[in-house]
Amino acid sequence: MTNCNTMTRGNYLLRNAFWLLISMILFRCSVFIPLAGQTEADSEKILWGMAGVAVIAGVVLTLRKRRNTLSVATNVLFPYQIYALIAYWRYCPFQVKVFFIAAVTVFIWFFMTLAFRGFRPEEKNGAAIRKRLHHGLLGARTVFVLCLCAFIIPLGIRSFFGNELYQAQEAEPAPMEEWSVAGEMEELVKLKPDAWAKLDMQERLNVLDVLKNTELQHLGVYRKILLSSNKLEGNTLGYYSHNEKKIVIDVAHMQDSPVEKVVRTLLHECHHAYTHQQVELYQQLPDEYKKMLMFQSVQTIEKEYANYVNGNKDYEKYAAQLCESSADRYADEAAEQYYNAIFEYDNKEMKQ
Repeated sequence: MTNCNTMTRGNYLLRNAFWLLISMILFRCSVFIPLAGQTEADSEKILWGMAGVAVIAGVVLTLRKRRNTLSVATNVLFPYQIYALIAYWRYCPFQVKVFFIAAVTVFIWFFMTLAFRGFRPEEKNGAAIRKRLHHGLLGARTVFVLCLCAFIIPLGIRSFFGNELYQAQEAEPAPMEEWSVAGEMEELVKLKPDAWAKLDMQERLNVLDVLKNTELQHLGVYRKILLSSNKLEGNTLGYYSHNEKKIVIDVAHMQDSPVEKVVRTLLHECHHAYTHQQVELYQQLPDEYKKMLMFQSVQTIEKEYANYVNGNKDYEKYAAQLCESSADRYADEAAEQYYNAIFEYDNKEMKQ
């Protein structure tokens, strides 16, 4: 925490600029998620503004007597940590609160210690006091950043290894044949907008997992499909991975979109699991059976999955694919049926 210069002013400025650019790329590829109520593009502009202001302020404060590697790291990391705390607050408020309170507590303790420990009477002049406050502020800032590394590093590691923010927690590992609309209605009623608004992110995902199991049972998908939530790129609201046997819903979509839209997204992805199973069955048929008219749509979907067009690259071609348009139609119809059943059940409960 001592004041020392290990590099020239020019070298110090270049290193701050260089690591600002590198860290921005790494942060955008890993921890970055849009701020609440902001688009991804606007959030990125805000992040650039925060990073630029924080690094310039850090350079101004350290240019005279703290031109060293630790100062560069502190200048660069600080704005990303603050952004992460703000962005992740709505997804994991408890963890954010714990790390922030701990970091602020350590900051205050270090600042008081560095600024006022061993205070001598001859240091009561203005210049000496300003020097101590400056030293205490920079030292405490460094410790604050080190504390918040315990929050941001696991987020980066999670992203690097492809781990989701939330994993569904099934109440009971029941066999697939036990899932039904009537049997799970006590959970499914939580998909009503007023009930959904009271649930936290993990509770929402758990309710969606019940819906997923019920729907897959209805469709006859025999494989176990996992459900999770994570930040997804571009305008992707959700996706089904047939290789990994999982459905992933965008975390911002789950948090901010109307529950009816989230339900349609999940049902859309369940239909993809169903059509993938259709394609598998079709591929096992003898060639003479594959020519039957009843398999014509499956042939088209098989070709589309083999040459899939991502919606973030070409939305018109993406939406025109039969595998997508059929999933959209099915999701609309299925969502209406589920909500009819939910409101019918709710009305019966009110009359009793």
